[in-house]
Amino acid sequence: MIVFDTNVVNRLSPSSPRADLIHALRSSGHHRVGVPQMVLEEMVAHQAKRYYKAHLAAAEALGALEAETPWTPESVLADFDLERCQEHWRAAYADIFEVIATSGEAAFKGLAREAMALPPAKDSKPVTGGRDAAIWFSVLEFMDENPDEGVFFVTGNHRDFGDGSAFAYPMNEDLEGKEDRFTLLPDFDSVVQRFTKAVPGEDAAAAAAELLSSDPYLGEISTAAFELEAPASFVGIGPSGEPVTWSSWALLPNVELLSVANVTGHEIEGDTWYTAEAQWLLSGVVHSAADAESCAASVWQIKVLLTTGTDRDGSAPTLLAAQDPALPRAEDEERCIAVVRRVRESVRRLGGQAQQLVLPDVTRSLRPLLTSLESSVTRQLADSLPKFTLPPSLTRIPHPYSGAQIAKILANSHPAYDTSWITKAALRSLAPTTGPTARLKQTDDVAENHESDEQDEHGGEAE
Repeated sequence: MIVFDTNVVNRLSPSSPRADLIHALRSSGHHRVGVPQMVLEEMVAHQAKRYYKAHLAAAEALGALEAETPWTPESVLADFDLERCQEHWRAAYADIFEVIATSGEAAFKGLAREAMALPPAKDSKPVTGGRDAAIWFSVLEFMDENPDEGVFFVTGNHRDFGDGSAFAYPMNEDLEGKEDRFTLLPDFDSVVQRFTKAVPGEDAAAAAAELLSSDPYLGEISTAAFELEAPASFVGIGPSGEPVTWSSWALLPNVELLSVANVTGHEIEGDTWYTAEAQWLLSGVVHSAADAESCAASVWQIKVLLTTGTDRDGSAPTLLAAQDPALPRAEDEERCIAVVRRVRESVRRLGGQAQQLVLPDVTRSLRPLLTSLESSVTRQLADSLPKFTLPPSLTRIPHPYSGAQIAKILANSHPAYDTSWITKAALRSLAPTTGPTARLKQTDDVAENHESDEQDEHGGEAE
């Protein structure tokens, strides 16, 4: 367990490289990284104090503006909300660190140590250091509760905690029996040097771009984009370059990697971990603000954590921070419009191809099979097959797999048709497993099982 003192991670930004490295250490599975609860509260308090000072300065500036303005300014300053600020930073830091409880006993011992002016409390006037002592006893309690764990305590407070070579009385007695499991590190850089190996910038950038362009990662980004919830709406670009306001994807969107920037890499216990800022081009059928379906493309910028670990191939990248999908930059606009037009033409082509299908006894029994797709594209497909009849037992296919079965029927009947989008759409109904690739295989396997059942029941003439 790597345990940080307040002075090492104070005012840590959740989007900073240091926070990214902590995420990587924790995600590696080789290290635990935490802070005592007392450290967490000190970090929250420091952020809240900054917020209070900034709000006070804004109120004074607004008052000065009102005093010098001959009319009533329309500017309004939101009320000071200390509790909301504290809750925000507690949640933000709890996402970065494992929080080690500071028990009531640890807090009491810390105050008692301060009253006696004994280390790690300060022998000063006035006597202080009760919080430092509570942090110290929190770490010792963790070691008592985890006898197989070693602790690397990272602190820049060498005056009170020492340099690690020796510990003042009574801290030396506090550590009795734990000396071989306790190591003191002086700063954040010592953590980087001890537990990671930096990857050269060019190598990191190339490796991250290759990973982010691979099918497993593209699939995970598509799923994450599909699950986005808009507090209001997002903005994209339509086939003619017009802005499209949309709220959600009707189907899993297509994903292309536009760019990768600000890549850092660290090798941790044999695995290499990267953080990168990636821009993705999302395109497909969306639910527009007018509650209709449209074709659109948006650019989605995300900060991701990913790894080349051989035992983690295909695992989902960790999304560290994400902006809302937005309009493309001017230099990407032409490319985005071309992508949206291809999506639109694919939708039209599929509808036209579906109308040309000639299969015996086609009826409305296709409709129950299509309910998992929920989009104008799939309704168009269903409406254009008025004569299509499936054997009755096919309608018993479990709801999540209907898209795969439809795709299989169409592909077998007309191999030239591109029906992959139907199978992808069926994925939205599946419970998360190990990623889109695994879910796709599961879908196809089930479809094949049902096909075999039909051949058994109908003498091999199911299709």
